Amino acid sequence: MSSIPHRPKIGTELIAIAVNAPSDCTTLRSSLETRGYIVFQKRGLKDVADMVRNATATAVLISETVSFEHSSAICRTVRRISQVIPIIILHRGLDLEQRLELFAAGADHCAQLPVPVDTILTTIQVVSRHFCRISDVLRLPGATGA
Repeated sequence: MSSIPHRPKIGTELIAIAVNAPSDCTTLRSSLETRGYIVFQKRGLKDVADMVRNATATAVLISETVSFEHSSAICRTVRRISQVIPIIILHRGLDLEQRLELFAAGADHCAQLPVPVDTILTTIQVVSRHFCRISDVLRLPGATGA
């Protein structure tokens, strides 16, 4: 099995889930696949970075089983690769300080578990829509971009 999947066909959305173990998030993965998404579970910073770099992920979800430090490193790495891929942290007990640190590292949303799959998908759509609006504003005549 190749560590980097082939690019999905046009119109197919791919979601990368950063996990601590292959058995993590199996229900989430199954629910997303049932809705027509291609889902890859990746362990390790390098595997997640390769997925984002080579497979044009629609979003990166970070499982609650991934340590806070590793979650932060994944956020920073994904942001260095892409400013527009939504990063959602799935958690059960992060305190406010930890959530703020993850936002500073590049996370777009922290979802307190349990959370319905439809809520996760809606959050991905909202974050993507915000990135599109920002991109449109930066393209307006006279607007200054970063």
